[in-house]
Amino acid sequence: MDYIKEIRKYIGHKTILYPCATALIINENNEVLLEKRSDDGMYGYIGGMIEVDENIIDALKREIKEETNLDIISYSFFNIYSGKEFHHVYPNNDEISPIDIVFVVKEFKGTLKPQKGEVDDLKWFSFSSLPKNLNHITKRVIEDYINNKKMN
Repeated sequence: MDYIKEIRKYIGHKTILYPCATALIINENNEVLLEKRSDDGMYGYIGGMIEVDENIIDALKREIKEETNLDIISYSFFNIYSGKEFHHVYPNNDEISPIDIVFVVKEFKGTLKPQKGEVDDLKWFSFSSLPKNLNHITKRVIEDYINNKKMN
């Protein structure tokens, strides 16, 4: 995050490309783990920015550990999301154009513990009972995941 803070000194709130390693974490009850963000109060999937020169899988493991305290045992690639419909403006007016590289994680270990200052809550949701305050990016990814499962 120091990298982003440094960039923001020069460009202010203007849009930056934001490559992210993210995951739909699914438990044995076919529920998805969502985090309630501290900055906007919206629920979303787990993940975050890939740091400079960081391997994407290392970023995925790091972000999941930081935000949830879970360790990944296995993962599979799901999809990549980017473009205008995913453009995001944070409450502080920082703008990003994310490139979310989404994985599905079904094997993990550890005890849930939300990251202080970034995550207000971690909660398991059934796909038929998602929170109303679900961010638009996560909503699209979950819809695609559900539709993909129906096709297979």
